[in-house]
Amino acid sequence: MSDVRVQEKLRLKNIYELLGEHFYIPAYQRGYRWSEIQVRELLDDIWEFSQQTSSEKSAFYCLQPIVVVKRDDFWELVDGQQRLTTLYIILHFLEKEHLRRQLQEAYKKPLYTLEYETRLESASFLKNIRPAEETNNIDFFHIARAYEAVSEWFDGRDFNENNAFLSVLLAKPETAQSVKVIWYDLTDECVGNDYAVDVFSRINIGKIPLTNAELVKALFLQCHHFDADQAQLKQIQIASEWDSIEKQLQMPDFWYFIHGSDSGARYETRIEFIFDLMKGKRVIVKSGV
Repeated sequence: MSDVRVQEKLRLKNIYELLGEHFYIPAYQRGYRWSEIQVRELLDDIWEFSQQTSSEKSAFYCLQPIVVVKRDDFWELVDGQQRLTTLYIILHFLEKEHLRRQLQEAYKKPLYTLEYETRLESASFLKNIRPAEETNNIDFFHIARAYEAVSEWFDGRDFNENNAFLSVLLAKPETAQSVKVIWYDLTDECVGNDYAVDVFSRINIGKIPLTNAELVKALFLQCHHFDADQAQLKQIQIASEWDSIEKQLQMPDFWYFIHGSDSGARYETRIEFIFDLMKGKRVIVKSGV
């Protein structure tokens, strides 16, 4: 592959350049799972970078890769959903509480969008985030907790400090000090095959923390399991049923009935408990009495 072609596929992009883009989260992806600690660490890193003196300024602060595939008028997000969602939450907060006007008005470009193949309500929830205690949806809960962490972090800062943070976060490409992501475009490699799912599985091995159940789900959804004319329908059906099962398992009464404990601490996704039962794995449950 020529150096020019590699540069087209793998390059640096300012966060500003992501504004106005449309991202699509496919069925094989898990929901949002970043903790408040991870959110605060990202905010701290960007803030420390923005406060560098002129003598020590780096050219840019770089986030980990965003791996994408171009599909018609949107980008399928293969890897980087957690980071991109966290950045969305931060920008949504600043748009609402700091700017008090749309990014479209302030930056001539709107906030990018995130849509989901199976979690259709998540896109709406991101636009109108409610307190965590008002929802029993596991994805909404983590999104709400992240938003609360962002709100608390900015609470101790004044208008000028918030403005300095936003100016660096959304700096244009020609600006000396800016925040960037590594942008990896897999479009050419993903024509008519499952390469995106394969990449998703491989690049997440060893990262925090894709569960065994989520990797099993990604394997279930590979196209070669289905007839070509039914692949997309079957993928959506399986992913929807999977999410429905997980939602049911998150209900305290039902979980206590099948698990024998009101604690789900052992399982990040409770459907993994079902797989443990299916393979005959010994499951130790503390009664809590």
